[in-house]
Amino acid sequence: MCLTLLAAYAGLAVLLSRQPGPEAAAGRRVGVVAGLATGASWFAVWQSISFLPIFAALLAPIVAATWLAWTRRSMAAGAWAGLWGGLFGGLVFFVGASVASYVSDGRPYDRYVIAEYHRSGAPNLATYAVGDNLSAAIAVLLVLPVSLSHSGR
Repeated sequence: MCLTLLAAYAGLAVLLSRQPGPEAAAGRRVGVVAGLATGASWFAVWQSISFLPIFAALLAPIVAATWLAWTRRSMAAGAWAGLWGGLFGGLVFFVGASVASYVSDGRPYDRYVIAEYHRSGAPNLATYAVGDNLSAAIAVLLVLPVSLSHSGR
């Protein structure tokens, strides 16, 4: 399922990257930078490194899309920046969360994860925890582009 989703994601990115015009090109450039900041910030919050990156995760794409729309005098450029920020941010978070989950066996396990594991029927706690983390990463992969594509409008 993950491979199918990533293939669809890649296909969408290739399709969108073929859009002509200076607004689309500027949106791609600014959106990739905003997406890197957004995905890395969400990953830092998810890893409980600090709660402060939540501000960067929430504001970076909005600021980038608004700045691009303002400087280009084009709402389309801002919308492109928001869309690319969401696509790239979701991908950065998904890859980071997937690698971190597999490397750490889904740790740390809190009491809620342990309680759900007992009800799940999974063969072991690590399998359940990694699967739970991957389902959250997939949700972010799907939701982030949709929510951020509206930040420039």
